[in-house]
Amino acid sequence: MNPPVLVVGAGPAGLVAALALARRRVGVRLVERAASPASGSRAKGIQPRTLDVFDTLGVVEEVLAAGGPFPRWRSYRAGRLAWEKSLYDLLGIGQPTASPGVPYPETWMVPQWRTEEILRGALRRLGVEVEYQSMLVAIAEDEGGVTATIRRPGGTERLRSPFVVAADGAASTVRKALDVTFDGVTRDDERFLTADVRTSGLDRSYWHNWSRPDDPAARVSVCPLPGTDTFQFVAPLRPGTDVPALELATVQRLFDERSEGVAVTFDDAPWMTVSRTNERIASRFRVGRVFLVGDAAHAVPAAGGQGMNTAIQDAHKPRLEARHGPAGRSGGPSGHLRGGTPSDRRAPDERAGRRRRPWRDGRHLPAPEQLSRTPAQPGHPTGARHRPGR
Repeated sequence: MNPPVLVVGAGPAGLVAALALARRRVGVRLVERAASPASGSRAKGIQPRTLDVFDTLGVVEEVLAAGGPFPRWRSYRAGRLAWEKSLYDLLGIGQPTASPGVPYPETWMVPQWRTEEILRGALRRLGVEVEYQSMLVAIAEDEGGVTATIRRPGGTERLRSPFVVAADGAASTVRKALDVTFDGVTRDDERFLTADVRTSGLDRSYWHNWSRPDDPAARVSVCPLPGTDTFQFVAPLRPGTDVPALELATVQRLFDERSEGVAVTFDDAPWMTVSRTNERIASRFRVGRVFLVGDAAHAVPAAGGQGMNTAIQDAHKPRLEARHGPAGRSGGPSGHLRGGTPSDRRAPDERAGRRRRPWRDGRHLPAPEQLSRTPAQPGHPTGARHRPGR
């Protein structure tokens, strides 16, 4: 049996890469430096093309059952409801319907921890488990393959693999070990506090948004997470201010300051983080037998769930395809992983590193204050693609 392909990082990109390989009976090991699975909602909007990917991976029914459609938006001004509309009302188009070419026409709302849980379950059914507390600390390539040094609490392992898929995030250890630059900017003036919160004071049928047209930074968003009893709370932090304490009191304070008198009490905040906007792209997506995917290759703004969706699509079959004969069928690749050269792979993705307002093309969601004055745009709002013969 050939040695397994090594996938580094068990976020959405790593899980999808491992699952795509395992379903084609390619041996795979999946290592993750964290001690346990991530628990936060993070990217919660799964776009139609990503649902297509989940269909090919055999998990789309679980994903659909775990989530729900995009909720109606409620926007508040001066503490009162200003308007309520559907996403499609806001974009000036009709609600899309499923067809043979576009079977999943809508963005589907699922917290990221649940999406990852579904992918781990699919891997487990194929005999692949995530190896937690396993940190790649060194990597070296020769003509025959790649040697990776993995450090665990119980010791160090030297793992021999024909290929490595680096899906270890924007701070990728693999990318740094390969001396691949990560060109672009990290915007310290664009920081967001995101939290999973519980409250009985808001209707779970709506995505609630408080904003002031004259002060875009003074906004707050509270979105119900389908299949859970929590909401996702998002509030931008003002440039130049210190990072606040990551505690329930901070969530309550930000809401009270920005909701202009609305009486809502948050009872719990099981997960919370502060993030900055990254707009970066790797100088190369492949170095010999090592492939960079997901945030390790390109970090994009969070609007519209671009990060998770591009990561999943990046890690799937169009970018990584195992060509294997009899040896591959028995558990490992006898040929190669197919991915473009650094030059022909980077070109389509350079848009991810450019400073732009993705909501203007109608494919991603604007901020609440932008939605109230966004004109109708041509094209599909959720990134669906026609697939002939489906």
